[in-house]
Amino acid sequence: MLNLFRKTNSKQLLFSWQEKSVGILFTAPSENLSLTEYKTNLPAEAHQAKSQWLLLKELLDNGQAESLNNGVLIPNEEVLQLESVEQELLGLPEPYPFDIEIRSHGMFNQTEFLYDYQFVKPDRKPLHPNRIGCILRLTKNWVYLLTREQFVLLESLDAFNSREETDKDFQSNLLEFAKIKGLAKGTSAALDLYLNQNDVVAPKTVRLRLRESGEEIEIIPEVAGVDNEKFEEV
Repeated sequence: MLNLFRKTNSKQLLFSWQEKSVGILFTAPSENLSLTEYKTNLPAEAHQAKSQWLLLKELLDNGQAESLNNGVLIPNEEVLQLESVEQELLGLPEPYPFDIEIRSHGMFNQTEFLYDYQFVKPDRKPLHPNRIGCILRLTKNWVYLLTREQFVLLESLDAFNSREETDKDFQSNLLEFAKIKGLAKGTSAALDLYLNQNDVVAPKTVRLRLRESGEEIEIIPEVAGVDNEKFEEV
C-alpha cells in the first residue's frame, strides 16, 4: 500500500480533536483512512502519532471509547479519568485554573429557585467561555479542560436548573443543595452568602439514644455530621 504520509511533517500526523456535548471526538489527519490503515501508513519517525494511536486503541479495546466515522469518541467521564500525561499526549488543553462562583437566585422554598454560576479570574473579573461537555472555550486558541470535579459540579448545577418547577419543592431543593454544596467544596468553588450560611445534612441513618428523665424515658436522635448538642437544643 502506498504510504500516504511519506512526505508529511510528523506534527501534521497527530490526531485532532473536537469537543462534543457527550465527549471529545479524535480524528486522524486523513479522514479517508480507517484507524487501522492510519496506523499502517505512519512513518517510523512518527513516534507521538503512534503513541496517540496506541492510547486510543487501548481505550477502544477497554470499552472506554467508541469508533465513530473513522474517529474515536471518548465520553466526557472517560476523558477526565485519564492521567494528565495521557491528556497531554492527546493534545488536550490545560485544566481550568481559575475560580467558579455560584450564586443563588431565589430561596430554597421557592419553586423558581435557580443557581447562577460564572467563571472568574484571580482579579475577580468574569470570563465568558462557551462550555461544551468538559471543554471551556473562550476563543479558537484559548481553551481549558475541566477537571472531573468541576465537570460533575457544573453538570449538577445545569441539571437542577433544567428541572420543571413542579420538581422543585422545598425538600427536593434542600437535598440537591446538600449534594451541590459538597461538590462545590471539592472544587473550592465560591458560594454566595445565602448558600454559604446554609447547611443541609441528609443522613442515611439516625442513631436513637435513650435517657431516663424522672419517670419518663427520653429518646434523643444523634446524627452524623452535625453538632448533636445544638441539634438537641433546637
